[in-house]
Amino acid sequence: MQQRYGWFLFLLVPVWIVLARFALPSSHVLPAFGGGDIDLATLSDSENAVIFFWRGDCQTALDDLAALDKFAQTATNLRVVTVAMNTPPEDVPAWVTLPVALDLDGAYSAHADVAGTPMTLFLRWGVVKAGRFGGPVDFDEMYQDASGG
Repeated sequence: MQQRYGWFLFLLVPVWIVLARFALPSSHVLPAFGGGDIDLATLSDSENAVIFFWRGDCQTALDDLAALDKFAQTATNLRVVTVAMNTPPEDVPAWVTLPVALDLDGAYSAHADVAGTPMTLFLRWGVVKAGRFGGPVDFDEMYQDASGG
């Protein structure tokens, strides 16, 4: 019987690898812009959440950050945290109203397999439902797809 189902397990391995690629560290606390800390693991307690990875020297990421900042002001039932990769606090734009976690050495982002910016992850109850590398991002469409509504 083991040989009979061996092919099925072989088919599951690629699916697991794809899902594991977007797995976030289970618990990681980063310093917050403006003081304090942000524990990104608490996003798993939210029905809908966005983690947006960006760099201060990436214009595409800054454009998407501005669009996300605007979108988040009108979205309901959504928690948003941005992660500034290798970006010192003095390079965080003054207009950002979203929570900013400072990944000063890029270690958290590297552990989450974020190779570049902008990177947007939509989570539903802690599970990545949609991901997008690059921009521009239609946050409204992505939110509707990821939240099922």
